[in-house]
Amino acid sequence: MDRDSLMKILTASALITPLLVLFTLLSMILWDGLPGLSLDFILGLPSGRPEETGILPALVGSVYVTGLAIIISFLLGLGISIYLTEFVEDERVRSIFYFVVDMLAGVPSVVYGIVGLAVIGIGLGLGRSVLTGAVTLAFLILPLVTVATVEAIRSIPDSLRLATYSLGASRLEVVTHVILPMALPRALTGTVLAIARAIGEAAPILVISGVLFTRSIPISLLDEFTVLPLVIFNWVMRPQEVYMRLASSAIIVLLLLYIGISSIAIYMRYSSGRRIREV
Repeated sequence: MDRDSLMKILTASALITPLLVLFTLLSMILWDGLPGLSLDFILGLPSGRPEETGILPALVGSVYVTGLAIIISFLLGLGISIYLTEFVEDERVRSIFYFVVDMLAGVPSVVYGIVGLAVIGIGLGLGRSVLTGAVTLAFLILPLVTVATVEAIRSIPDSLRLATYSLGASRLEVVTHVILPMALPRALTGTVLAIARAIGEAAPILVISGVLFTRSIPISLLDEFTVLPLVIFNWVMRPQEVYMRLASSAIIVLLLLYIGISSIAIYMRYSSGRRIREV
């Protein structure tokens, strides 16, 4: 066997093995969770009886926290990226900012939860609220959004900037009419990746919320809350087989929620790219 054939086998194995593992896990989850998936389960309130329990408070909490975190992180990441690439001319300042972003990306998520609870929850007096959880998650995924947006802006040819400047446009006009429209599709790609991390985080929310069981649905941003990952964590820690099946059903709902939110971001990315191509 020559080296080329061996390399093909190794690369194919590296691709097939994780796909098989993923397919096996999804098959087990669907097998256990689909029989218990119903509208009563999705729209019902938690109960001490497994056959009557529901996940509506956790589902609403996940939508609130994840959606608000995505909006905050995207706006902050977009602003930071534009400032670094278009307005900061000192390369040393850029290097410091990039170093800080890389450090933040490597901080454990539970540390974000501790700092978020101390600074936002206790320091600012927001308590264990939806807003505290959303802001904490926003800073958790901010490095991912920022890096993706910076790379998107860097990929724009300098000739477009120079051509716009030659027509008498100001720097602000270049940013709003050239940089933002062209960088937005790739920036939204980074946002889709950030959604996957934000929607499945349990450690920082466990520190901030600490609520594994609640029958109250969060209405305002200052209400206490729980999220689906915490409910799943609570159920898988119990020895009864029925709770494992409930956890599988909740995982399916969480995957569907991720697909729904990601689909919105993908549609926005496609729409932005189509407008650019039409121009």
